[in-house]
Amino acid sequence: MSPKVSVCIPNFNRSNYLKEAIDSVLSQTFTDFELIIVDDLSTDNSAEVVRSYSDSRIKFYVNKRNLGLVGNWNECLSKASGEYVSILHNDDRYLNNYLEEASSTLDREKDIGYFFSNCNTIDENGKVLWKQKYVGKKHFFLFTHAWDKKSFIASGREFIKEHIYDCVTFYPTIMVRRGCYNKIGGFSDKFVFGIDWYMWMKIEMLGYKVAFSDKVLVDYRRHKNRQTDLLLEAYETSMDDFKVVESILKESAEYSIFSKKEETLAKRKQIRDLLLQYFQAFWLYIKKKEFSQVKRLWQKLEKFKKEKNIRYDLRDILWALFAVKL
Repeated sequence: MSPKVSVCIPNFNRSNYLKEAIDSVLSQTFTDFELIIVDDLSTDNSAEVVRSYSDSRIKFYVNKRNLGLVGNWNECLSKASGEYVSILHNDDRYLNNYLEEASSTLDREKDIGYFFSNCNTIDENGKVLWKQKYVGKKHFFLFTHAWDKKSFIASGREFIKEHIYDCVTFYPTIMVRRGCYNKIGGFSDKFVFGIDWYMWMKIEMLGYKVAFSDKVLVDYRRHKNRQTDLLLEAYETSMDDFKVVESILKESAEYSIFSKKEETLAKRKQIRDLLLQYFQAFWLYIKKKEFSQVKRLWQKLEKFKKEKNIRYDLRDILWALFAVKL
């Protein structure tokens, strides 16, 4: 008999945090689950960590070849047999009531596609830095007005109209009805950073509902990076985000979800975010006198503009410059 929930941990060279992730699953108040760990040919002692457990709910697999991030996520999905599936990062942790809260919420209505919640952001040592809260957002010309949201179950095709502006869901907190993955066919390798955002909006686009809990149910780990690394990654992420939004708007046309105005605003939001990340990285490299990086940033922007036929005007540039100063 299949378990109610399949918890998947895709792993690659994270033996130092893997035990915490596994322990957080095994200590759940809800016990009808299987824990699937798929190792992508790690070169550390990850296998030794997993094999130190004797719990029959753990199913451990090692890939025959390195599949990469998306490939390993989809390999996890292919081995899942539960009605619901959650994917836990190998350095994150569930609080002990996560599975109970998520699965019981999905049980309430058969057309709920996925569940998500608030979470803690923790540092490399497990210390809570802040609570990551989902907030409702309204986007205006210069500012985003936000407010804390209470638990809800919403129409996916209404929720996507907010979700198209930002990835407001927290990946480690999400539990998905496995039928959604089966219908969509797994995660797409078209994107680098927006892989999960694209998937959640695909589920919404197909008409499934979205459930949110305002409880903190997961610890999401944040690793230290140099400021320049973070800014460059944010710049590249904004390019990927543009591709995600472009794809969703195109694919959703047959469902008539977005009006022309909503499409225009969503694209404009991504263009302005791209310019914002560009100017943030630009000023930092100028201050550091890393002029070769400044040139590289400009070349990447020009290339992306041509590829995607992106147009922006003085208002967009001024918005980005103003936002940088904020």
